[in-house]
Amino acid sequence: MQFDVAYCTPPNYIQYPKNEPEAFSLPNLGTLRQYPYGLRYNIKLDDKDTEGVILDEIMRFKNLGGKTIVENTTHGISRNTLLMRQLSERSGVNIICGAGYYVHGSQTESTLNLSVEELHDSIVSEITTGIPSEDNIKCGIIGEIGVSWPMTGVHMNLNIPVKYTKYKCINLSV
Repeated sequence: MQFDVAYCTPPNYIQYPKNEPEAFSLPNLGTLRQYPYGLRYNIKLDDKDTEGVILDEIMRFKNLGGKTIVENTTHGISRNTLLMRQLSERSGVNIICGAGYYVHGSQTESTLNLSVEELHDSIVSEITTGIPSEDNIKCGIIGEIGVSWPMTGVHMNLNIPVKYTKYKCINLSV
């Protein structure tokens, strides 16, 4: 997952290193606590270090009796279904993948130009037939559907498909 859409520079009055560090360190810890989205390293969750931490946390969850995790990373923030499959196989924990679209600022121009019907069909297809580029992975939840303020036309379009789906037994996360 890459959460670049959430990045915001810490305020100017914060004495922050000119060259952003590539890792957590004592000098940036205080700023990171106050402004967690102000360090790019903290919003990129797609490196080997993070994968190791995720697997460790999944194993802790499993050792406490957990059996299933819902992973709500959707279009717009780099959903990684291959990693989900690998983590599930390595840990023995079920991972349910979410279908949907995150906030306006995280979407590509082509996604923003999709019609309500196309958005709906995409979500339903990922649940009923599977994710097009992935072998045998179907989504089990709609979401996380992201919204932010101010709501734009695309936010409304991204939420409308959920209303019209005939699959009443599917869970939704907004």
